[in-house]
Amino acid sequence: MAAEVSMQPIFAAIIASLGASETGAPEGWTTFSPRDETAPRFFFAYDTKEVAPGYEFVESHAAYSLGIAGRGEEACDGRWVKSVPATAGGHHAFRARFSARNVADLDRCILARVVWLDAGGKQVGQPEYAVPERQEGALTGAWRAPEGAASARIELHLRWTAEGEVLWSGIRFGPCDPPKRARSGSPR
Repeated sequence: MAAEVSMQPIFAAIIASLGASETGAPEGWTTFSPRDETAPRFFFAYDTKEVAPGYEFVESHAAYSLGIAGRGEEACDGRWVKSVPATAGGHHAFRARFSARNVADLDRCILARVVWLDAGGKQVGQPEYAVPERQEGALTGAWRAPEGAASARIELHLRWTAEGEVLWSGIRFGPCDPPKRARSGSPR
């Protein structure tokens, strides 16, 4: 079920520096929570400056931040969701930066995943979970899309935190080169 989307005074200092908007979420992004009683607050803001220099964004280079905040319920569970094109058998890379507040266990409460979908919107293969990047505050992954995949559903989650907040930015997904294989044997 879709959840309420609004601008809230969460991350006040960050949001104050962004071009805040209440006219609608960035194109293609929707929200989801499995149950109304555990739905978090969702908010967003457009940035008038580059958020992540040198990166391609999902939104035609539009810089924005997507936020999720708990509503006092420990069973909080919600996510921002967007489907983007993918090539079956092709390699794709994902990266998103995040800033969290009042989250006791980042690995448990904040996650990003990619769900592969066929042309009819049904899941193919297993979901892929992004892992923390060496620099703190980013989740990344690179995977080969399963046969039959026509799109990928990007999901940015906040769960199991009553008062926790997360602000996602610099979100990107797209084709990439296959990983290089390690050679075995002695060095040359």
